[in-house]
Amino acid sequence: MRATKFYNSRVKHEHFLPRDYVMRKLEVSQSQSVGKQSPKWKEPYRIKKKVAPSTYTLETLDGKTIPRSWNISNLRKFYR
Repeated sequence: MRATKFYNSRVKHEHFLPRDYVMRKLEVSQSQSVGKQSPKWKEPYRIKKKVAPSTYTLETLDGKTIPRSWNISNLRKFYR
């Protein structure tokens, strides 16, 4: 109980609003080699809508919708 209370007092829950800019984590297949200097995030995208409490639909800056939804753990805020 005390550990839970301590954790919850310090954790910052991330949430995004529609039209916020985000970066998404790159999907890496096993055939691709990833080194220390390779990019880990692909950017920028815009939040189109919230599908579930931690799932979002993205769109490119041109307005094209990305075909699948993304979990918040795969997104990071992009500052312009």
